[in-house]
Amino acid sequence: MKYFYYVFFLIAIQTISVFGQQSSKKDSIYYYLEEDNFFKAQELFASEKKSLDQASELYIGLTLDNAFNRNQQSQKLVQQAIKRLSDYTDSIQHKIYEIKADNEVKLYDYKAALHTNEFILKKFTHLLTTSEKEDTQNSIALWGALVEVPKQTVIIHEEFTCQMIIDKVGLKNLPISVEKETVQFIFDTGANLSTVTESTAKKMNIKIFPVQIKVGSITGEKVEANIGVCPVFRLGNIEVKNAIFIIFKDEHLSFAQIDYHINGILGYPVIAALKEVHITTDGHFMAGIANKTPYKPNLAMKGLTPLIYIDNMHFTFDTGAAGTLFYKKYYDKYESGIEQKYTPTQIQLGGAGGSKMFEAYLVEHTFHLYDKTIVLKDVQLLKEIIKPDEKVYGNIGQDLIGSFNKMILNFKDMYIKFE
Repeated sequence: MKYFYYVFFLIAIQTISVFGQQSSKKDSIYYYLEEDNFFKAQELFASEKKSLDQASELYIGLTLDNAFNRNQQSQKLVQQAIKRLSDYTDSIQHKIYEIKADNEVKLYDYKAALHTNEFILKKFTHLLTTSEKEDTQNSIALWGALVEVPKQTVIIHEEFTCQMIIDKVGLKNLPISVEKETVQFIFDTGANLSTVTESTAKKMNIKIFPVQIKVGSITGEKVEANIGVCPVFRLGNIEVKNAIFIIFKDEHLSFAQIDYHINGILGYPVIAALKEVHITTDGHFMAGIANKTPYKPNLAMKGLTPLIYIDNMHFTFDTGAAGTLFYKKYYDKYESGIEQKYTPTQIQLGGAGGSKMFEAYLVEHTFHLYDKTIVLKDVQLLKEIIKPDEKVYGNIGQDLIGSFNKMILNFKDMYIKFE
């Protein structure tokens, strides 16, 4: 970034002192943004906004608007930032365009997302790692296939309620209907896009595009899949048009060792469009509810992945995970206590494309949520990073969620409320 300072001799010491404080505060906000801790960054930004230079205020603002699902507002700030790109380093310019592309995806402007990713690959290729180049090329293939697809729309004719089916691994499923065909789908906030098997795609009349993309899994492996669009499906009284689906071969979503098969997964873009969702421990589901009592935001987005803020730590939030999983950032925070108290072990993690063994610990952790203390035992803790962009303390799953009678999920006001 470019900065201009005017320092006069008689007030030099005072000015340097003030600048040092301001620079430190700004650097702290940038640090939290880099760590995907948008919650802490938001707190600091609210108190320090007036002391920031205009370029920094603009960049931080567009990043936080994106993280807290204010995508149209973020996009307006992106356009302002692009008009003054010379104020930013190449690295920050790259991040601005990444946010631009993410906003476009969430606003269902796939053609714009395609062009922005093409621009990123051309202009910022010198900043991209091999993995990041592959991801950008993957995005180009994905959004390029969807350029003529209309925007997803969700029509809520009235509130929808049902009793979810809890499957053999403890995950909650919803009935998705296409004409006379009804299929059970896992409700999964951890799924960036909704997912189906090839056989389910045929039942749902999903249009499959002749483009293959690579999809990452929790094991770090990437699996080839197709992309498609469902003209219309129903969730009770809720009509969903032009939803995007990743399509896997049936065997990639089958786990023979436990005789378990997944038909489909309802992912973030559809879940976020349902306004407000209530789910009870016993699986009673309510959607399309008009929000009346907004709560303090504790939910943010990193791309298409939800993050939750608990006890001053940020985690991904995954209703499709049976158990909570801690990552290396958690290990680094509590390393000395972990090494003294727990014995290393091996755990097996599975997902699309298979499973893999990892070095880990089984630990106990106490969470504090809404005046309730939750103790989780034998939580799996990974000792090493398994994903190149891993910056959170872990992934919150159904063991913590199930400790409460009800969960309220709201992607408009960005909060998760447990009761």
